[in-house]
Amino acid sequence: MKETSKGCYDLQIGNHLLKGKAIDLPKQLVMTEKCFNGETGAIEYRVRAIIKRKILFAGRPTPLRLNQQAEFAQGLSKMRKLN
Repeated sequence: MKETSKGCYDLQIGNHLLKGKAIDLPKQLVMTEKCFNGETGAIEYRVRAIIKRKILFAGRPTPLRLNQQAEFAQGLSKMRKLN
């Protein structure tokens, strides 16, 4: 996934490109993990993440040509070097 501008993202799946934008959720979501406590024998739920935003892909995927795939891959490699 590549951020094209503030709040806009491109996602490449195979030879298809999806364009979307990040939106804030009205209610936050909690991702939990179910764990078994061996000492007490109780089942616990641990909070793994709090989800505040989601990316909404409204349009249909557009097929990419070979030169577009190469340009997209070059953009991703530049992002990886910055991180």
